[in-house]
Amino acid sequence: MRSEKNFTLMDKVGLTGPFTGWTLEDLTMMEKLGLIENRYEKLAQELGRSEVLANQQEFQKLAREFSELGKIVNKFRQLKKIMKRIAEAKEILKEEKEDRELRDLAELELSELQVQNEALEREIKLLLLPKDSNDERDIFLEIRAGTGGEEAALPTRGAPAQDPVASLIA
Repeated sequence: MRSEKNFTLMDKVGLTGPFTGWTLEDLTMMEKLGLIENRYEKLAQELGRSEVLANQQEFQKLAREFSELGKIVNKFRQLKKIMKRIAEAKEILKEEKEDRELRDLAELELSELQVQNEALEREIKLLLLPKDSNDERDIFLEIRAGTGGEEAALPTRGAPAQDPVASLIA
């Protein structure tokens, strides 16, 4: 059974029902995702205000953050739906003793949902990794022929012809 602390935490991020078996690490991730979802909703409201629309720099900054958080929030909402369906399947398994066909369907759905749940959690954890400050910046990449004769120059041939930016640099 969940402790009272876990119950209020799960309710705080919009999850209700008999969610058992969650570790403290999962709850922390769920709480963080709930806060991200709240920030996303606030950004949606901010972007609709006329003061923000008048200030293009502020609008671009908020729109960029809104876009980045949108990816995480969409995955989080999918995760919440799957978690709810997992809880419903577990409830069916717990309550249904006589109807064997219904139990088999619930077991099958539960196994499929758990695979989806694990995949979504991995995707979300990747999205939550901190961004590198250099990710948004452009780079110059120079490809030169190495020593070793004509074979070493093969990868560099055709690069300017295939890429207009490379031809400008060359």
